[in-house]
Amino acid sequence: MCQVIKTIKIIKKFNLMIFSFFSLGCFICLNAQADLTIHITQGVDKPFPIMFSPMENSASFNNSNSFLSVIKNDLTQTGQFKIINPAGVFNQVIPVNQFPWSSWSASGISADYAVIGQAQPESDGNSWDVSFQVYNVYGRTALTGKIYSHIPNNSMRLLAHQIANQIYQAITGIPGDFDSRIAYVLVNDPTARNATYRLVISDRDGANPHVLLKQNGDPISSPTWSHDGKYIAYTSYVHNRMAIYSIELATGTRTLIANFPGINSAPAYSPDGSMMAMALSMDQSAETNIYLVNLNTKRYQKLTHTGTNTEPSFSPDGKTMAFMSNRGGTPQVYKMDLGSGAVTRLSYDGVQNFKPEFTPDSRSVVLMHQENSGGPIRIAVLNLASGNIQEITQGELDKSPSLSPNGKMVIYANYDRPRGVLAESSINGQVHLTLPATATEGWVQSPAWS
Repeated sequence: MCQVIKTIKIIKKFNLMIFSFFSLGCFICLNAQADLTIHITQGVDKPFPIMFSPMENSASFNNSNSFLSVIKNDLTQTGQFKIINPAGVFNQVIPVNQFPWSSWSASGISADYAVIGQAQPESDGNSWDVSFQVYNVYGRTALTGKIYSHIPNNSMRLLAHQIANQIYQAITGIPGDFDSRIAYVLVNDPTARNATYRLVISDRDGANPHVLLKQNGDPISSPTWSHDGKYIAYTSYVHNRMAIYSIELATGTRTLIANFPGINSAPAYSPDGSMMAMALSMDQSAETNIYLVNLNTKRYQKLTHTGTNTEPSFSPDGKTMAFMSNRGGTPQVYKMDLGSGAVTRLSYDGVQNFKPEFTPDSRSVVLMHQENSGGPIRIAVLNLASGNIQEITQGELDKSPSLSPNGKMVIYANYDRPRGVLAESSINGQVHLTLPATATEGWVQSPAWS
């Protein structure tokens, strides 16, 4: 039984952003490695076996990555899929709705799922027609599939990520997020007085890195995305004073959000984008408190009053906020009900816990965890029902965790090497991978997932 395939035209999401930054003179390409290689150090015990037939005239991209290889890399990096090589009739292009069932049993291919389709250039040489279809080969059913027309050359990588999303959801039942992006800070030498700081965005697999902002001497830290993906807020300096800015991706316009005397740090957008939480000292020594600012009215509200409080993070429904506080003597994670103002301590295990972020189901918090004084700092997951903390990374110094949109992966900065690198772990700790270096000229800091 075959599923009817819909014909659609992809939307060019990134073109406006790219051309706008280029025209403003602040859009800079990094010297990325020639090939994108995902290094997986651990995976799940029983990944889904999946076969892909070739796609004739597969589109080629920068870094020599074909259209099909981008899809395969997306699925492989989750650790949940095992790519099976095709054979015989399946080692050639198979158009959609023409799966050769008569040849399947004789093929000897040990795959549970198969993907067929084509990528063909149009006569203008600037666009493509693409089709794909996903089959459960044991149930002999088509799970999903689509036909895309008139896809510009520069949108083909985005389409590959979106097709990977659909394959992932069809098989796992979980929405894919391979077309999401990451932001991070790249520093040429963190110890240098005149270090160069770059605010970078890239595809979630580390490909297509682009610099949004470059400055010498003035640090950039704590980038965070608005939930609609249109803005990034971050901490930097203005006239030698710490400040919080936002930058609009479509235009490159920067807006000064907070520049009070003292510390202005740790911005976090509310889910609806109308509010921003941040840590401000208001020139009261080194102690900071959590403030909430309405981005429309510019009205500030002080939420905490005891100890040093920082690193706010909203729950998905916007009704609760997690944050770090030393009010109990050591840095630990707390939550606040934004309606009543009631504060509850969440973390008890370990000597310190900080940098919390809610999972999409609000049942857990991802955080940085140190079990023993002087011991390694790792990424962990705090179960809010049981209070148990499970470490999911294995480094000596793992920092700045940020969850993928579907909550299945965590990106972080690992400092076990001479330079900080981007690394990922699955939320259950079963899958670990290191992303390829997107540049060879600096340390990676403060990754943030869109």
